[in-house]
Amino acid sequence: GLNITKNGIRLIGQSAPNKRVIFENAGSQRNGIVVVPPDRTDCMSCHSDMAPPFPVLPGVERGLKMRKPMMTDFEIRNATIRGFRNNGLFTENLDGFKIINVESVDNRNYGIFPTLSKNGLVTHSRAVGSNRESGFLAETSENVQVTHNVVEENVNGIEVSNSDDILVAHNEARNNTIGAAILLLPDIFDDRPGAKRIDLRDNYLHDNNKPNTARPGSIL
Repeated sequence: GLNITKNGIRLIGQSAPNKRVIFENAGSQRNGIVVVPPDRTDCMSCHSDMAPPFPVLPGVERGLKMRKPMMTDFEIRNATIRGFRNNGLFTENLDGFKIINVESVDNRNYGIFPTLSKNGLVTHSRAVGSNRESGFLAETSENVQVTHNVVEENVNGIEVSNSDDILVAHNEARNNTIGAAILLLPDIFDDRPGAKRIDLRDNYLHDNNKPNTARPGSIL
């Protein structure tokens, strides 16, 4: 849908009462909003498929590491991202981001997905209908606050994998297959030493353990 490759971009939806700014799939688009450095816009030059587990092409090293220079200072608020067949909002190699009052609806794999990103905030947002993977995923990221959000009807409501210094607090996860998943995945290379600091507290996880309609019979 929308590719952002410049620093300091702010998308502020001017929503009227009972109406929101909506980014909607025009019919064949994989991602709603992608925030990546200019040299990372051609994902298919590394991956044979952009569906999980994101298989890489022969000869491409599989691994996730932050690179310099990083993109900086992205903000989005007051918007809905709906109906994309891969991700709703995806960031990579981004330092400094705010995601406020953003709604991800029926984006198949991931709703809100910062990876290789740091110093971020996701708050007062909602992710629903990511029926293959996660409503919210922070992967290989640092210093991200995830607060006062609602995740529902996803496979994983909230997922944090191979990340450090992450706060997940005051969120509600309901009607997901898994309410919250905190993971260290061995197939993702991560050379940062020390324990991963994940602060998971004061969340309301209820009515999860639901069958996933996209994967018949799956339930955890």
